[in-house]
This record gives sequence, C-alpha cells and structure tokens, in this order.
Amino acid sequence: MIPLTEEYHPKQVKSVMDLMDKFDITDMIYCDVGSCVGELLQYYSQMMSFGYAFEPNVGNYNFLVENYLSDKVVIENLAVSSECGVIDFLSTEKKGDHCSRNKKYADKNNESSDYVVKSVPCVTLDSYFENKEIDFIKVDVEGEEWEVLRGAQNLMRNTNVIFQVEFHNRDNWDQREIIYDNGYEIYSLELEKYDRDCERPYQAFLMKGD
Repeated sequence: MIPLTEEYHPKQVKSVMDLMDKFDITDMIYCDVGSCVGELLQYYSQMMSFGYAFEPNVGNYNFLVENYLSDKVVIENLAVSSECGVIDFLSTEKKGDHCSRNKKYADKNNESSDYVVKSVPCVTLDSYFENKEIDFIKVDVEGEEWEVLRGAQNLMRNTNVIFQVEFHNRDNWDQREIIYDNGYEIYSLELEKYDRDCERPYQAFLMKGD
C-alpha cells in the first residue's frame, strides 16, 4: 500500500476525520465510488476498518489493485449507476485519468483518440450492498452523482449511511429533492447543515436529518 506521504485532498480528509470524531466512529466500513488512483482511498483504507473501491477505468483499476488490494480493501472494476447491466464507458489504459466516463454522458472534450469504448459491468449501490454492511460512501463520478444516488434509494431509506459527494454540475442541482425525500439533509465539510434552497456546494456530506 502507498504510504501516507502527501495529502492530495487535505480538506476532504480532515472533514472525514472530524466526522468520525464527532460521532465517535472507530470501525466504519466505507465505499469509494470513483476511486481513480486512490487519492482518498489511501486515507480511508487506514482510517476505517474495511472498504470497497469501484473504478471502471481499466488503467486506474490496475493501479489500485497493484497498490491497495488487501484483506481490508475489495477493489471492483465496476461502474456504479442507477441500474445494473453493462454500459459503454470511455476508458484509457493510462493511470490517473479523471475524465473517463459513461459514453452516454461524455462531452466533446472527452471524445479523443486517447479514449476507447469499453463495455463495463454496472451495478447499483442498492444491489451491491443488499447483504453487506456499509456506513460511509464517497461519490466522485464526474457529474453522474445523481445516477449513483438514484441507485441507492433503498440504502437511503432504510439505513443511516453517510455520503460524501462531489456535485459537479450546476444545471442539475434541482434533482436534490431525492436527498430530502429519503430523510437526508446536506451538510458542509465543516458539518454545518445547508438550507434546502442553498446553492450547489461542490463537496458535501449527506446525512439523515435531526
């Protein structure tokens, strides 16, 4: 496993540490959706008791397996969305690629000779965690976060899973009602609750309301 020599996302890491301290959580089971090359996975895997990482890009996935696979981390070469099946995914053999994504939602800037279309198995969080324990889910999927959340409605209704989400697009912020409909509220990384008519934060926690 890569040693903790640099914090790639210090604010996000600190926010999770503060969250764990606030709720006195010492054995959290986590899921990293959109792991890329493990910038946050390296911290989650050492802060928490067990975890899962999802990365559909083959180059990134191979890097994760080489550096992070252990008896405490399951690494899946899977996409996560609102339905199970197979998707066409713009992928690359390069590691460290942050722009590969579902071909259905790719914009012109992604359709270059560096990308090839791969058929990638796709799961929902509801299906994958139907018979597994999970406490914390980080979602960074380059604009498809609403598809991921739509595939996690059972988890949101029936558990107290905490989500840490990057909201990439301003245009679809009106879809946030699915958060409130399932009893969740949106919190800043400083754990302050946002008003329901707030502007889109780039990064936020989703937690069950008071």
